[in-house]
Amino acid sequence: MKSAPEIMPVEDDPFFQKVSSSVVRDLYRPSSPTNHQQLNQQDHSEQESISSPVKEYQISNNSNIYRDDEVVLTPKIEEIEDRQTRAQDIILQVIENEAMRNHKTVTVESFSQPISQDVQNFVMTPTPQNNSSNNPQQVAQQNTTRLDSPHEVEIPTIGKKLSKRKSSKNLSLFDVIIGGNKSKNNTNNQFGNNEPAESEKHKRKRTICGWQIPLRWYQILTAIGWIVMIGVSLWYSINSIVNFVDAINNPTTSLSYVEEVPLPFPAISICNWNALTNNCSYCGLRLEKVFRADIQKDIPEYLQQAEYKEIRQDDSLFRCYVFNNRSINVVTANYTGYTGSLSFFVRVPRPTGSDVSDYSRVGLQVSFHSNGTMPDLVGETNFAVPRRDNYFMLTKIITSRLKTTPINPQLVDVRWEPVTSDVELIGADETLVVISVAYATLNVNYITEVVTSSIESLFGEIAGFLGLTMGLDMLKILRGILDVPYSIKDRTLMNLWNTFN
Repeated sequence: MKSAPEIMPVEDDPFFQKVSSSVVRDLYRPSSPTNHQQLNQQDHSEQESISSPVKEYQISNNSNIYRDDEVVLTPKIEEIEDRQTRAQDIILQVIENEAMRNHKTVTVESFSQPISQDVQNFVMTPTPQNNSSNNPQQVAQQNTTRLDSPHEVEIPTIGKKLSKRKSSKNLSLFDVIIGGNKSKNNTNNQFGNNEPAESEKHKRKRTICGWQIPLRWYQILTAIGWIVMIGVSLWYSINSIVNFVDAINNPTTSLSYVEEVPLPFPAISICNWNALTNNCSYCGLRLEKVFRADIQKDIPEYLQQAEYKEIRQDDSLFRCYVFNNRSINVVTANYTGYTGSLSFFVRVPRPTGSDVSDYSRVGLQVSFHSNGTMPDLVGETNFAVPRRDNYFMLTKIITSRLKTTPINPQLVDVRWEPVTSDVELIGADETLVVISVAYATLNVNYITEVVTSSIESLFGEIAGFLGLTMGLDMLKILRGILDVPYSIKDRTLMNLWNTFN
């Protein structure tokens, strides 16, 4: 575009007078009926312009004619463009001076449309303010701020900030007055949106090392809350995992009592404590009789049922009598205590002569085990001494374990826990040992190992706490993981921020 070498005073320029009077004053500051009447008396062309605020100014390249509806002017195209540019420069200077004087800011952006099209777009676009009046002139008055400039120019207060212009030749009159932005991100902000577009300065403030991160005050508070909740969740998760591992390694037990009448006696193995493998004159024993207290008599059948065995364990030879070690026709108890007891009368020899030493002993050891099984004689701790009635009050215990151990190689273990006591036999000699066996209770104690925690309950506890503190679920975490590559590519954390907030 050609620039004018020298211009006349703006007050004497008829083109500027026409633009200033009919467009700026009458369009941006709607005139009252009185002003319309005054203008009607001045100029018929101005009357046509005022009566219809929206005018269509066109430049025809074929005829080089400037058309204003019924008024036809014939200036040159270069002269029109030159005067238009000069008028914009003067109006821009007036606005900037007035803005500086009143400490106002105005945004100046570039438009590629002709001035007339800018004016038409501004007037025909409805203002998004909550105005009850449908009069466009009243709406324009409510959305404008009056500037006491010589040219009576009014600036709509739409909350825009002023950006420094590079060349006034690239600006239209609508650009100067309104400061509109044609970018797609700020289309709503041109016409009254209360959310101003984010400036490049603010974007730079939100960027660290090229990464766009949330730095607004409420985002910072939210981030602090996230950090606190993440720390609490980590503590809770670690504590839950430790409790889970401890529960697996150290299970708790449940105890239940089941009454069983009659209650079968266990297999009873009575052995001489002296278990030497060489010729031993005092290592043997002899079962004389079996007495049942509930019927107060000896039972010959029980004596026949007792089986003599020599059992070798750990290079030791034990001489024993095994009673009730069968799966059928087992002996049972109907009573507890002495009334339901079985008494075994056993003779054991005493060491004599050269066999007597500081380590010589006389006595028996008693083992209680399941029917049809072999007793652990080496590990036995139940003993009986001569000239005593040695009582063993039994309690049957069945233990179910979750896993085996070297000490307990079986998952289900049945044992008879004894409580021992003894009574002296006045008339007995030194070789008689009496062993009495009875039940302390006819209840069977079931001890079962149970796990108080499982992997399902662990996940449930952690998931519930994460949902309570941070509102996380598996789908949200999955979306966040899928957003990571895009966030790295775009060098921004806003994608992850929007996913989790």
